[in-house]
Amino acid sequence: MSTEAINYMHVSISIQTFYDELAPYGDWLNTPEYGYVWRPYFDQPESFRPYSSNGNWVNTEYGWTWVSGYRWGWAPFHYGRWYFDDYLGWMWIPGTEWAPAWVTWGSYNDCWGWAPLGPGIHVNINFNWIAPDLWWTFVPCRHFYSDNWRNYIYTRHVHVTNIIRITDLYNDNTNRYHNPWFYGPRVNDVERYGRRRVSQLGIVENDRPGNPGIDNGRINIYSPRVEQRNENYRPAEFRNIESARSGNRIQQQNARANDPGMNRPRDERGEMRQKRQDPGQRTASVPWIQPKRSDPENGRSIENRDENRSRETHNINGTSDNRVRETGPGITGPGQRMERESIQNKRSNSSNISNVSGNKSKADRKDSRKNKEPKRKRHTSDKPSGKPDQNTRRR
Repeated sequence: MSTEAINYMHVSISIQTFYDELAPYGDWLNTPEYGYVWRPYFDQPESFRPYSSNGNWVNTEYGWTWVSGYRWGWAPFHYGRWYFDDYLGWMWIPGTEWAPAWVTWGSYNDCWGWAPLGPGIHVNINFNWIAPDLWWTFVPCRHFYSDNWRNYIYTRHVHVTNIIRITDLYNDNTNRYHNPWFYGPRVNDVERYGRRRVSQLGIVENDRPGNPGIDNGRINIYSPRVEQRNENYRPAEFRNIESARSGNRIQQQNARANDPGMNRPRDERGEMRQKRQDPGQRTASVPWIQPKRSDPENGRSIENRDENRSRETHNINGTSDNRVRETGPGITGPGQRMERESIQNKRSNSSNISNVSGNKSKADRKDSRKNKEPKRKRHTSDKPSGKPDQNTRRR
């Protein structure tokens, strides 16, 4: 080990640490094949790809090391194995052995590629396992060490028969990692294709989980030793994988479409779910309704004034007055006038509402005049004194 590997910490954890540390960032599922597996939360989970989404390759004394941008990246990319579930996407199986990256390497048509190691796959000199076609990520050799290597990811699936495996092993018994892994492309080949110098970062051991930080040519790595005791470890919350699966299969995206969006912790996801369920917390735009204005005279809504007027003229004192609603020829004018008079009498709370409801049409008034008794002639004695009778004066 080089002198850069300072602050060497002999930190030990158990499988329970994986269960507890990763619980806020994903779901633990119980499977009959692999026991408890972990699925990370993402906005677009179908776009997530291990060793491709939100991370980079750096050169260390251990070979090509994957530096993840996720807060939980210290565990799933350096311990255990990944596999793809047709209904849930990528799932992680916890393991006890650390490596800079548990991947298999290969080359195709001036490209270097890598893919996660599957369940139960061990690295040794007799290694002959080939990852499925859709698990691979290929990048042109000249862009492998560039900052924007994702823009050059090979978009077509490469058949496994066309992949030349890179099986250079890293197996140094002088360090505390007694398990081998694949080293990856040779550094001098990367420099030759990329026409730039590849620096080697030193290793600084951390004693707590977190993202690997790079500072002054050194990388901070949390790589504790995992105890292999047979204890009844299990996640605090989990569910059976069958209950989590839906009826729709997940189609693996193009290798370049490797941006799954935000990885939200459970508390943030709970707040977002609550906002979607609580209408008072919604931020989406809703139709704006203009507030109703009120008439200062009677307090009624101005928008509903015509409707209220029709209702009042049609139902005065709880009875229907069809005569007021008449609109036939020859009586339109009086009908409208009587309607206005009835509304005014109603608003002024007149005690003589019967005058409005008793109004008759023009034809009815003509008939009433014919049947009306003649007026009684007044005598002189009926008039007040001092005023001569007009009929007498005419005589």
